[in-house]
Amino acid sequence: MKTIFNSVVIALLLLLSACSYYEEIEFMEHTPLLVVNTVSDLDTPWRVQVSATRSLNDTRPYQLLNNVKVDLYQDGEFKETLTRQDKGIYTSVSTQPAEGKTYLLKVSAPGFAPCQASYFQPEAAVLGERKFVWLRDEYGYSFLEGKVQLQDPDHQEDIYYIRMHVLDSVYDGRAGRKVEVKRPMSVELPQHPREYGMDGELFFRDATFNGQVHELRFRFYPVRGRMHFLEIGRTTAAYYKYARTYEYNGAETVLSMPRQVYNNVSGGVGIAAGRSANVLTFTVR
Repeated sequence: MKTIFNSVVIALLLLLSACSYYEEIEFMEHTPLLVVNTVSDLDTPWRVQVSATRSLNDTRPYQLLNNVKVDLYQDGEFKETLTRQDKGIYTSVSTQPAEGKTYLLKVSAPGFAPCQASYFQPEAAVLGERKFVWLRDEYGYSFLEGKVQLQDPDHQEDIYYIRMHVLDSVYDGRAGRKVEVKRPMSVELPQHPREYGMDGELFFRDATFNGQVHELRFRFYPVRGRMHFLEIGRTTAAYYKYARTYEYNGAETVLSMPRQVYNNVSGGVGIAAGRSANVLTFTVR
């Protein structure tokens, strides 16, 4: 055993004493681009975040841009210029997303090339009869299985998502008291292969039920006495592709390459997409 230990120590010393090789790497000159990110929901003002790209050797803190003009168009008609509400955050005042409309964002800022993004706000999912049944898992724990009738339009590919929240209370240190917040919950789709998820969303497509009435089954472990929020909706292909490429690239580490995610901002970088949902609210007794 002592001989083996000595051999390991000698090997480590030889490894650590090996010659080091240094090579200078020249970074290409970087031209900053605007980064525009927004996902619009029905009956909710726009919230657009604007920042800028940085070179790989830029060690300055990440900064949002405050001197930006964001113009909003609906079906080709100018609606309003968004108002800055916070650092790099621009919101609409008089306009909210509407089903079946096409939106265009034109973004400009001093020192940057202008950019724009266009997308379609999908119609909300059409839901029918719904019911919930108590079941037990293999370990004896109770869970709810929900069934909702979903009417899918014909002759088009639709991308749906489902997510669940529960109303919970947490201590707010600033306020010095407990406040109510919507906490994401895990939800399973036993009849659909696992797709990609962001912000608690699970995506599924209508490939197997296009144009039909589909009974969507889902399972979750409820919190008794708490209000639950079940969201079932449609989203755009742009948001789906963004979520897919984001998840495929995995978690970032010091050794990971920069993430390459789907981008639909012309002349810049980012994602502009819409989602439209029905929200079912209920309390489990």
